[in-house]
Amino acid sequence: MASRWAEARVRRTWLGSRTWAAAFVVPFLVGACSGSTPGTARPTITPAPTQTGAPAATPTAAPVWTNYVVSDQRSARVLAVATDGTVYIVTFQANGQAQTDEKLVALGPDGKPRTDWTAPQIPAGKVVQTAVAGPDGGLYLAIGSDFNSDAPVTKPVTLLHLNSAGAAVAGWPVSIDTSGLFDLIVAGDDIWLEWVNDSSTRTIERIGPDGQRAPGWPLVLHSGVLLAPIAGDQGVVFVSTYTVTQSSAGPSFSASEITAYGPDGQPVTGWHVPATKADRITYVVPIKSGLLEVSESMMPNPAEAGDTLTWLNSDGTPTGVTAIAPKNGLSAGISVGPDGVPYVAWGYGGYKMGDGSVVNATPGFVSAYGTDGKPLPGWPVQLSGWPDNDLTKVGPLPIGPDGTIWVLERANGFAVTIHAFGPDGKPRLSKPLSITADYFTTSVVGNSGVLYTTDRTGSTTTVMAISEDPA
Repeated sequence: MASRWAEARVRRTWLGSRTWAAAFVVPFLVGACSGSTPGTARPTITPAPTQTGAPAATPTAAPVWTNYVVSDQRSARVLAVATDGTVYIVTFQANGQAQTDEKLVALGPDGKPRTDWTAPQIPAGKVVQTAVAGPDGGLYLAIGSDFNSDAPVTKPVTLLHLNSAGAAVAGWPVSIDTSGLFDLIVAGDDIWLEWVNDSSTRTIERIGPDGQRAPGWPLVLHSGVLLAPIAGDQGVVFVSTYTVTQSSAGPSFSASEITAYGPDGQPVTGWHVPATKADRITYVVPIKSGLLEVSESMMPNPAEAGDTLTWLNSDGTPTGVTAIAPKNGLSAGISVGPDGVPYVAWGYGGYKMGDGSVVNATPGFVSAYGTDGKPLPGWPVQLSGWPDNDLTKVGPLPIGPDGTIWVLERANGFAVTIHAFGPDGKPRLSKPLSITADYFTTSVVGNSGVLYTTDRTGSTTTVMAISEDPA
């Protein structure tokens, strides 16, 4: 695991461990924004459904899936699931955490390779850093250096947009002047990117569906985190900025605040939300009442570190409601379900310090919260181990259209189990995997509610489809 105090933990994505960045993509459950013209009005957020705890949709029936066995003793990871049920994966030769000879494969809803899909070739020495399914059924890919190999790190990162047949969309590829992306988010017709420059400044870029940079962008910050773009005509994006102070104990962060930027790259009036304590804001999600902010305390003493949830009104002002993770917990994943309820996975282990010690290696849990900041009935759910960043990271927590919450758990000895819980907190599935700590799995939830993941027994890697059974 990357150091708990590494700068890469800002998003716990590519620069911390490349496999985390491609773990999964679950669409933000957001409403449209209005009134985002700079200097005139604050953006408003369409409220989510009433928090009833009941499923908002019934998943569609999935075709019969045949597990895909990767040939030639190669490994694989799941990249994304398209709206038509196509499962995009990449296979590779593994050498420790380094990955070589990567090849893209498109599996149909039946688990068989699509013969009508033409895979682009990944250049030698390059890897898929991250991937996101597009609204057109295609795929966005960031291809660049492998930070886990001994090969030299080089620029640029090539961003591809492939259509549903595997062909490049007009206007693509796009060359990005960096060696690695922190984040790639697709919201509506906009593509948002975040990366660190040689000068340690951070760039946030907005690109249109034609591969062209949006007017007024990029945004270059001394420090910052791309949080949550709000899909819609106004194209508002939230960014967290903070001050970094270096010391012998590691970096500390302060003066964190949220700023909203309109489609022209200018700050939106009224959205300059300070953190509630000396920490940094690492994530926000739209909820029924406005926004839910995740912030963390980065004290030099690891025992004092922990995350806080803060409820914000639709205009960005704090509601006064907060929830502090017990036992200095760290948010390993957060999403809003179809019932409008925010679900959070709290982790307490797996963060290795520079001296080799592990911080807070105790079982974690998953909880659902009401607007009063208190757990809803049936929550929290205690885990035997801790929620793993390979499946649940700072970012979306996998939730199916029927409200099923998925969590990957690593327990003592690094045994891996996938759990599924209903909106009421009751367990629906518990499936042990054969993989161990030395092999990273990646998982994606499709529109049908099925979780697609990889497992490995000996030298054989299998791409699996796992469906929860409420009965």
